[in-house]
Amino acid sequence: MSQRYNTVNIRRDTHMKDKNKPAPCELCQRERQLTFHHLIPKRCHRLSYFKKRYTKDEMKKTGLWICSDCHSAIHRYIPNEIELGKKFYTKDLLLTHAELEKYVQWIAWRKPDKKVRTR
Repeated sequence: MSQRYNTVNIRRDTHMKDKNKPAPCELCQRERQLTFHHLIPKRCHRLSYFKKRYTKDEMKKTGLWICSDCHSAIHRYIPNEIELGKKFYTKDLLLTHAELEKYVQWIAWRKPDKKVRTR
């Protein structure tokens, strides 16, 4: 009988920060543990549209260090990853999204020690 093991890919890229050390979120500026948001979503890396415009290295390393609240909000307000990669591939373009901009302004005033419940 064969056993199945869940393997986890541990990324040790130079762009990765210490996840356990609180630092300011690049969107809301709250001191929180951060996650890396790829500005070109990983699911888009194999699509020809993105391969023609970006190198593999650019797609892997271009992103923002943001708190989990902001990260969840991005994917809640812009659920289509192809749209996210094509239209919102910079921090400034992300903040042009009306709902996301409003959320970031709202969350910036919340206490950083509590995770905000998102719907």
